[in-house]
Amino acid sequence: QSVLTSTEWNAWKKYVVGYRVYKGNGSNRTAYNYGNLYRTYDEARDVANSLNPPGNGRGVSIETVYNNVRTGTEHWVSDVTQTAESGYKIINTESIPYIRPQVITVACTSMKPFTRVWTFFDNEPMASYSRPISNTQYTAITDGVENTLPTGPWSAEGSELVTDANGTLYFQLRLPAEKRFRCGSRALVVADTFVPVNEASVTPLGASDDLSTGGRAFFYASGTAVTKQRTIYSSRHVDYYDKELEETYSDSGFQDIAAPPPPPPRGKHCSAYSFLAQAPNGEEGMFLTSIDVFISRIKDKGIWFEIREMSAGGTITRNQVPFSEIWYDDVTQIPISTDGKTNALNVKFKAPIFLYHNTMYAFIIHPIDSNPDTYFWTAKLGQADINGKGQYNNRRNTGTFFQTNNNINWDIIADVDLTCKFYRANFVVNTEGEAILGNKPVENLLLSSRSKNLVDRQGDVFTTGSKLVLSSNGTIQVTDILKGVSSLANSSVSAINGS
Repeated sequence: QSVLTSTEWNAWKKYVVGYRVYKGNGSNRTAYNYGNLYRTYDEARDVANSLNPPGNGRGVSIETVYNNVRTGTEHWVSDVTQTAESGYKIINTESIPYIRPQVITVACTSMKPFTRVWTFFDNEPMASYSRPISNTQYTAITDGVENTLPTGPWSAEGSELVTDANGTLYFQLRLPAEKRFRCGSRALVVADTFVPVNEASVTPLGASDDLSTGGRAFFYASGTAVTKQRTIYSSRHVDYYDKELEETYSDSGFQDIAAPPPPPPRGKHCSAYSFLAQAPNGEEGMFLTSIDVFISRIKDKGIWFEIREMSAGGTITRNQVPFSEIWYDDVTQIPISTDGKTNALNVKFKAPIFLYHNTMYAFIIHPIDSNPDTYFWTAKLGQADINGKGQYNNRRNTGTFFQTNNNINWDIIADVDLTCKFYRANFVVNTEGEAILGNKPVENLLLSSRSKNLVDRQGDVFTTGSKLVLSSNGTIQVTDILKGVSSLANSSVSAINGS
């Protein structure tokens, strides 16, 4: 009997099975392509982007499908009894003078065909204790196979015994309890006469008719009863064993992707530096909090940064990582580094941004209006380090520097590295903290005395509470477009009240 004593479970492990793409967000989602499961996130994101054009898309969603697995062990205890048997030994013997009652099965061959015969045991007529049987019944009785039972019909004792066309006869002879035969060797005679015969010559004793066929066999009974004994040893003990277990369940998470706004008129000349996101302890990903860059010179115009996804082929995509866009409009607030190692500009994201483990991303640098008077500290192969570290000749474990003049086609600058430092979040577990959650600020447009014209009927970007001041000759009209500096959302003038 076994009893379960305890069960130990390991931690749940979450595995990504694949990704599904949906049209729409939230409760308005509808599965795309019959809910086809895409193998990689990049593949699903490419499909989602094709369904979500800038400006007039209704948004898409990507569902990440997970398989959760945990293993465990059941600990069992069982009560085990083991037995062993010794050999037999004789503890008593005694003589038995008479043969015990029993049935003898007999086969006769090579006798005279179609002839009736009589049986004699130890010269005793036994025809009234004999019955014929068939070949099938004889075989079932004598083949030695267990569970093989002879079937009827059975003839009655005393029935005639007649040989067949081949001179063959099968019959059973019962030694009854009322007839006592001494143990030893006793002759069984079959002959075509009903009077006792001479066992030695199988000839009639005092009979007038002739004997034409017959046969003889000997039955032996030892007449000894032997009593044997054997010993059985039994031991009982407790046995411990384990059973391995596994449990699984599936779940998923959704990422809603809003329709991107029409791209604002920005400068197309920008640079990028790729990097590999690596998470500790085999985690699914890591959180990037900020990046240090070192600016040698900047004038007049500001600069903004973003993180983009890279394709499996190593090219920069147009997929921006959420919360990674950071603007610096006021150049007076941008620190200048004179040596490329101190006084860095810490590009701090609005919130820690999640990046997948072992995945390439690109850190994009955008000088506003393609300002040519923007310089960053870099390192170039073969040149001397200004901080006295010798010639720069080792690019192992670094990223790739890119440049573009249209923000679409990127060229690799093979021998250049950007001087930068990435900061990854290091979470402290088992501590209490406070989180303040609120709604995203709503951008408002306030108009006051006129001071400047709208350019191409599109105004400058604005933030919450900003005032648009028009010059004395400035104009504003319905359908003019204004843009938010944070969300980049377009807002058109629908009505004008007053002058």
